[in-house]
Amino acid sequence: MIEQINLTKKEVEYLIEMYREYETRKTYDKGIGPTYFSNKFKVSRVTAFEVLQRLLKRNILNKINGKYYISEKGEAIARILIRRHRILETFFVVTLNMNPNEVCKKIRGIELFFDDDVIDKICSFLNHPKVCPHGNPIPRGADCNVS
Repeated sequence: MIEQINLTKKEVEYLIEMYREYETRKTYDKGIGPTYFSNKFKVSRVTAFEVLQRLLKRNILNKINGKYYISEKGEAIARILIRRHRILETFFVVTLNMNPNEVCKKIRGIELFFDDDVIDKICSFLNHPKVCPHGNPIPRGADCNVS
């Protein structure tokens, strides 16, 4: 288990987006370049390149033939962050009856401030949901029901 995740909010956004592409295999098999992130986040190609390079230097991404791919380490970190986000999103929708799309936008980035113990307790409280309110799979925690 990764003890501490020291990423900037921007790095988290890029990593999560890379993981979502990896999860759905939309464009991932061909690799993803700075132009994809430039268009996605409405930033310059140079800015996107700089963020990708920081993730590459930390071994969170791999680079092959000018395209970026998520590394094993990056996938492990992304799964933790995605799990946190989707559990928190589910919690706010279920307990406070909030709109899933609004919650998703409002809580983006706060997953960095929750440790796995708190997320595990919330997951247990929610009876270990398998999907978030958007229907996306929630990565299982060690204490989650397998069935």
